[in-house]
Amino acid sequence: MRSFVALGAISLVGAAALFACGDDSSDGGSTAGRGGASGSAGAGGGAGSAGTAGRGGSGGSGGTSGAGGTSNTPAPCTGCVEIKIPFTAAAQQVTYQIGYAAPGLDFSNAVITWRVQPTSSLTTVSVHPTVQNGLFNGYQGYYAAPATVLSAANFPAGQFTNVVLDLTTVPGVGGGDAGADAGDAGDAGAAVPAVFDKSKVEALQLVVIASGPGAADILIDSVAVAGVTGTTGATFTAGAEGFAVNTYANAELIPATTPAVVAH
Repeated sequence: MRSFVALGAISLVGAAALFACGDDSSDGGSTAGRGGASGSAGAGGGAGSAGTAGRGGSGGSGGTSGAGGTSNTPAPCTGCVEIKIPFTAAAQQVTYQIGYAAPGLDFSNAVITWRVQPTSSLTTVSVHPTVQNGLFNGYQGYYAAPATVLSAANFPAGQFTNVVLDLTTVPGVGGGDAGADAGDAGDAGAAVPAVFDKSKVEALQLVVIASGPGAADILIDSVAVAGVTGTTGATFTAGAEGFAVNTYANAELIPATTPAVVAH
């Protein structure tokens, strides 16, 4: 059976000098001129005036920096979150969640609706809506709904589809797993939680599990929670609203390069 572990709260180039040597040539000897009559010595010319030094030119003004460019790539959705998972093997999984302070909220009459849209059909990836007890005061139990494969048949292209967990049909106290699923392959014989108490839910989760390699890109428009005092879920119109990867839940099964949640 699959288990969820508690959240604790990722040249120097030498410049060759080139020198040129001038080629000097000497003139041939000239014939001596005839001696002239002796005349008076001419007066020496006066010294010329020193020239005025030219004024240095002013430096040019620096250019103005250009404004930062705007990306031309539109967001895949508005008021949503996007999760990307680079699955490389079967039984890898990532748990995304919104947490509540201990002792949690009473989900006895909760109906949880996730609005999900994969950006492409993925027959090797499924999603499980899940709730869990005991994030901060000890791991106590969880309830996972059956898997929904991210196929074109289940998720028509270009639209959000509801994935629902109805806890009104779940016993108030009971076993912690809905049954065998793809996540059980990575549990290596871990014990099934003895008790799940839906009146003390501390984590609202969406678990994404792979049955084989393949990169998943999933958009989530909202998660609506009906029948619970203290939360109505999240619309993601104000960012991720606490929705993040639980790095403690089956951490060894999370692909190493999985990025954080992105809000659009």
